[in-house]
Amino acid sequence: MLSAAHWYDSSAVLGVAGVLATILAIVATVWVTLYAVRPRQALYYKLKSSRPVRDSDPAPLRASASGLAHPTVLTICLRGRGRKDVSSAAFDSATPIALKAGGPIVSLLGDPVSSPPERSVPEARVAGGVLEIGPGLIGRSQLLTYTVLADAAAPRIAVQGSLIDVRISRRSDRFDGVFGLGWLAFGAVLLFAVNNGVLWHISRRPFNEMRIIVYGRQGAYVIDAVIIVFVILQVAESIWDWLQ
Repeated sequence: MLSAAHWYDSSAVLGVAGVLATILAIVATVWVTLYAVRPRQALYYKLKSSRPVRDSDPAPLRASASGLAHPTVLTICLRGRGRKDVSSAAFDSATPIALKAGGPIVSLLGDPVSSPPERSVPEARVAGGVLEIGPGLIGRSQLLTYTVLADAAAPRIAVQGSLIDVRISRRSDRFDGVFGLGWLAFGAVLLFAVNNGVLWHISRRPFNEMRIIVYGRQGAYVIDAVIIVFVILQVAESIWDWLQ
């Protein structure tokens, strides 16, 4: 058992402070990365692919495309990407959002596809040359894919309308992803500096009497491994989301 005098020894107090600072740095890094950077509710959209109608396409599609100046098949993706689902209540006055394609959308080809498939899919319809979606629940990390026929020489997707407290972003805009990874890199570097500086310093002091679970050089290695795994998972998730 430690004496009162030894407990208040400056090296012991400094050691405890260093361990607590490292733990707080871990918590702060996780919070900033998962919560501060990622919005509470967000919806990403992008044009996944576009191609002209071909002679090999099914007859009903070729018939629908007849008379169009630039008949084009578009594949459009929506993805819930916040910390929470985009609820039906986010559609103000139950008004749907509308996706424009740089030219009138003529028809929806087939049913929307959801990933994962067991999630519900908001109602989708073509009206007034745009693709209307909602109101309906769009789940966190849910990917919705729509295939449409449009008369568009240079297709470009844009969203008309808004959602309550939901950030809507075009996924081809890379700023958000770079910003998030920048915060992650800053937090990781800071955590490495604190961990390997303070805890390695503690390991060189006579600190054996304080039986803290993680401390010293070995403890620094353990926390380093946790940081590395965390960073790899976050980067992999960002890259995967980038490719969707």
